[in-house]
Amino acid sequence: MRAGCIPTQGQEPRGNDPTLTLEDVSFKLGSRTFGPLSMRIRGGEIVGLLGPNGSGKSSLLRVIEGALKPVTGVIRTYGADITALNRSARQRGGVFVCLHDSRRLSANRSMLEVVASAVNRNPKVLVVDEPLNGLTGMLAKQAMIAVLKTCRQAGVAILLTDHNVRGALQIVDRAYLIHRGKVRFEGGPDELLDQSEA
Repeated sequence: MRAGCIPTQGQEPRGNDPTLTLEDVSFKLGSRTFGPLSMRIRGGEIVGLLGPNGSGKSSLLRVIEGALKPVTGVIRTYGADITALNRSARQRGGVFVCLHDSRRLSANRSMLEVVASAVNRNPKVLVVDEPLNGLTGMLAKQAMIAVLKTCRQAGVAILLTDHNVRGALQIVDRAYLIHRGKVRFEGGPDELLDQSEA
């Protein structure tokens, strides 16, 4: 498998602007409101979005993708407001979101293949919902981790979710711990592990 994360001239972050920024973003699922939440992901780092099932992780990824409209807040890439853009427009801007759903994982496509397809389009922002979930065998999991690390080295901003805190903290540079879409803690792997076990 060829990782397509190759830096392209003119696509690097400008100055110290985070590649992806969420500012006071909230969203609704039925009658429940999640958020507001603020976070930032810079190019060249892997950031975890951690929390129990039902904390709003996957739905927040749909907000980043453009499939779910936020109630409040702003989403930016390189400082530019992309909140009103649809999924296709965000992809043209380099934002790719890989979710676990029947449409994208149909025809026996694994999450590894879905991520590889996004990676080969040279993303600036790569968002992956539970990248190791559903992968069978150590080789597939190692291949997924290798793809993510290659993209990080190429300067891609990577956000991934997981409900397995210990597993995710082995590959992230830092992480956000959320509940009902609100950030409860932010920090490095050791800090987050201590917090999750407190």
